[in-house]
Amino acid sequence: MTNSLKDIIPDRLNQPDRFAAVAQRHLNAIAWKRQDYIPLGIIVDNPDNLKGISYDQWLNADVFYQAQAKILRDTLSVGSDYMPVLPINQLGNALIPTMFGAELLVPTEMGTTIQEQGPCPRPVIGTIKAVDDLRLPDMAAGIMPDVIRIITAWREWAPSWTKIVTSFPLGPFTLAALLRGTDFFVDLVDNPGRCGKLLSICAEVQVQVELYLRGLIGEAKGLPVSNFGVQSRGRRIGDDTIINLSPDMITEFAVPYIEAIARQLGPATVHFCTLAERRADHVFEPLAVSPHIVMASTQFGFEYYEKNIDQLEGRLAVESLYGDGISYVVNKYGSFENWAKDFVPRFKHRSGLILYFNVDSVEEGKHCWEAWQAAHQS
Repeated sequence: MTNSLKDIIPDRLNQPDRFAAVAQRHLNAIAWKRQDYIPLGIIVDNPDNLKGISYDQWLNADVFYQAQAKILRDTLSVGSDYMPVLPINQLGNALIPTMFGAELLVPTEMGTTIQEQGPCPRPVIGTIKAVDDLRLPDMAAGIMPDVIRIITAWREWAPSWTKIVTSFPLGPFTLAALLRGTDFFVDLVDNPGRCGKLLSICAEVQVQVELYLRGLIGEAKGLPVSNFGVQSRGRRIGDDTIINLSPDMITEFAVPYIEAIARQLGPATVHFCTLAERRADHVFEPLAVSPHIVMASTQFGFEYYEKNIDQLEGRLAVESLYGDGISYVVNKYGSFENWAKDFVPRFKHRSGLILYFNVDSVEEGKHCWEAWQAAHQS
């Protein structure tokens, strides 16, 4: 491969002392250690970096490497609380379902950011009784050979001081719902025993795939970094589907299987999507009860944090502000700067909060970063 791919991220952006400080800020926040500062990552996702890219190319290693390398180059140029990662986000939720034989619905158009898109697996388990014969897939099944090829290429092109991060892992409940389809919600009532077996299989395959991919990447067993540049204590997993469950059902059908992953991969950060009109606040408390879940990640979690900080303290940290969260505060306060001036002085002496969001340009990112620093001085 030509040096053009290797040269996208210049070595001048390698600032090991700063990265170490950022990592410690993240870990302090997760552990609720007060540090008089709220970590903020600013991801520069210039739409120009996706021009000419379609999902016909989603398994093309160099096309998406170029896009992610440019995102990282621009992001590190801002200098925010972001770790140097190259996430293979274009895989979406595809990998593990294909290992069970699932077919994929591949998007025809790219979104504004790579993180918003991804191939959608079709259900592959026709009846819950089929779980009786379900077995863990071989590590060479599905699109795993393509993923191995992508990882191998990215590791060759990426600077040694960056981390390759594989596709965002699904939580056991969401994976089970993808494999079984919407009938899984009926199965929870009609056949909870088989549902538990499926959830156990989903948890175990997540662990096996994660450990296998870490071996390919050459990642030590130390503390991992998430797909979104946050230094974590364990693994960030996505369990969006649990917002459809009651708190009691989250406790019964989601938390134990997340804990099964966390016991092997380290304390979990659990993502679930929220919108301004759909906060899913009922999810927080079942997660907070578990000693194996250390952080909830959701777009509007910053407002739940604001209202419930005393109940969360020492139990569950919050990662937030991305997606619709940032546009919400800009519309509500007139600008990010205005919101920061209001929010930061009230909470900078506490802990338990990590924020990040996307901007379109380095210039916008630098402006937001300067506003964030100024808010901490007030």
